[in-house]
Amino acid sequence: MAALHTGEISLLLAVAAALTAVIGVLFPRLGPPGIVALELARSPRRAQQIVGRWQEAAELGRARRSVYLDFAFIVSYVAGLAFLILLAARAAEESGLMSGERADTFAWVGSLAMIGAGALDTVENLGLLLLIRGRISRGWTLLTSACALVKFVLLIAGALAALAVLTASLIKWLA
Repeated sequence: MAALHTGEISLLLAVAAALTAVIGVLFPRLGPPGIVALELARSPRRAQQIVGRWQEAAELGRARRSVYLDFAFIVSYVAGLAFLILLAARAAEESGLMSGERADTFAWVGSLAMIGAGALDTVENLGLLLLIRGRISRGWTLLTSACALVKFVLLIAGALAALAVLTASLIKWLA
């Protein structure tokens, strides 16, 4: 862990966060329901309703562009959250909150969880593209929804863990 300096990690985190924000602004806006509704549709009937609404509103092209853009977004948010976790681990080690070994484990597990979330998001996107193209089936709908749900759990857990460790490290430094 000592080979990485907190300032360098912070810079990488800032770059990844800025890239994530820029890509996020570029996403095409879809009328209700949004893309997350299709991600979590859970049933072919619900997926067909969502795709049908977009088709009626001539928004299928926007929906596809949104999914394609999400592939770049995956790379940026995975990097950003992995850097946040790495920064938290480094801060925990420097503050004495965690031993070097425990901080390394936190960094590895957290970063691998973010990579896993990105992999799940990639599979989810492939499912979304099939659903948007009308290949709506129980299998694709369930796979897409399951990947989305586990992805959201991993991302939220990783972000909350990193913020909790950063906060605890700051409190320990100030004490």
